[in-house]
Amino acid sequence: MELKPNYATAHHWYSIYLQRKHRYDDALIEIKKAQALDPLSLIINTNVGYDLSLVGRKKDAIDQLHRTIELDPTFGWAHLWLGRVQVEAGNPEAGVPELERGVAIMRRCSECVAQLAYAYSRVGRTVDALKIAAELKEGAKQNKSSPAMVGYAYAVAGDPKEAYRWFEEALRQRDYYLSVLYWAPELESWRSDPRTQALLKGMGLR
Repeated sequence: MELKPNYATAHHWYSIYLQRKHRYDDALIEIKKAQALDPLSLIINTNVGYDLSLVGRKKDAIDQLHRTIELDPTFGWAHLWLGRVQVEAGNPEAGVPELERGVAIMRRCSECVAQLAYAYSRVGRTVDALKIAAELKEGAKQNKSSPAMVGYAYAVAGDPKEAYRWFEEALRQRDYYLSVLYWAPELESWRSDPRTQALLKGMGLR
């Protein structure tokens, strides 16, 4: 950014780094800089919405994500994060169908489907969340799903034994998505577990 302060993508990725370090206020400031430089970027606008939700501004986040969808109704990530924020804001009737819409647009990518498992678990649909975990597990056996996302789905569905089995497999495969254990707010209570600490150490994050 020192070389090119007006490079929106640099501000965007720096905001993601700050977000992963749980520096949510700083992440929002940085993504807003990116948005000012590239106001029509769909992914930047989507991340503005997500970062607003992380600092507790759920209504602003929902408004921002609706505006992003107005720019391009086929942009799946905006539907996914809108649905997630709506569920977290206490409106599952709107949020779950929005997440399902995003998953369909994104052709059931493993990260997307795992987010749907999170939403189902939040609204008490544990059986549906476990079905998604099983779907991801079958995909992982065919190298079509991220093992870390299998673990994540089992984690949010309340099956720690199966979750840790897949997190350990993700570490063995050096799966990028295993970093979810480090940054995801919904897995905060997991980070004090010695098994998680060992996994984080294996990734060089402890």
